[in-house]
Amino acid sequence: MHKESSYTKQQVADYINVSTRTIYLWKTGKSPIRAASLYKLLTFYNVDMPISSIRTLIPQFEEMEG
Repeated sequence: MHKESSYTKQQVADYINVSTRTIYLWKTGKSPIRAASLYKLLTFYNVDMPISSIRTLIPQFEEMEG
């Protein structure tokens, strides 16, 4: 998503409240993305994804909603 947008990695990181290093780790598959961060990332890019799909990707998502 980042390459197709006009946002910098720092802007995305600031919105999600993580470091640019964390984003790098997610992109390279070296670290899993947490449910709350995924939700913020989808919100930042205005991606409409059903919660059921997020739950499929990250089963712990229900803990975030609670």
